[in-house]
Amino acid sequence: MESKIIFSRSTMQVRVAAVTLFVITFMVYTPTLRNDFVWDDGKYVCENNHIQSLDSLSLYGMCTTFYKSNWHPLTWLSHATDYAVWDLNPFGHHLTNIILHGFNTVLVFFLVMQLVLKAKEVNHTPSPSKMSFSPHTGSMIVASVTALLFGLHPLHVESVAWVAERKDLLCAFFFLLTILFYLSYTSSAVNRHRWIR
Repeated sequence: MESKIIFSRSTMQVRVAAVTLFVITFMVYTPTLRNDFVWDDGKYVCENNHIQSLDSLSLYGMCTTFYKSNWHPLTWLSHATDYAVWDLNPFGHHLTNIILHGFNTVLVFFLVMQLVLKAKEVNHTPSPSKMSFSPHTGSMIVASVTALLFGLHPLHVESVAWVAERKDLLCAFFFLLTILFYLSYTSSAVNRHRWIR
């Protein structure tokens, strides 16, 4: 019974830490919501006919044609979704970038948590009964600091503030998600769960 309480308490702490990291990252980047379209956003977003509707013809065009020497079907799909919701209001396009970056920060948090816990497992760290705190506490501290460094690092400002740079945010999102699924796959003992992952 006590182990269930410890587990549920540590699970709640992980959730609270993840939400806190998302909120901090979101708040730091909120000034970009006041931005207009910048640099070549006009070319890639405002003047891009591929993103001005979500019908089958546009989807086909996104997947089969180049525009301004680039081929970004997934990025264009995300811009087309923004265009359908926000039209050419830059607020909505910047909001999507901030939300994506917040999710990326949370994914870094979960990735580092898994890596640290795996390292403890491999190095045979003492069991929770011999430690003075939950086994997740140390991992959470390391993961939180790493995720904050990732989320708030000035290197990411361009990717978040520049709407046309969404490709970088989407790439990071799917890259981090892929690594998390792979780690989950390798640590799953049940074959059925491995197959799904």
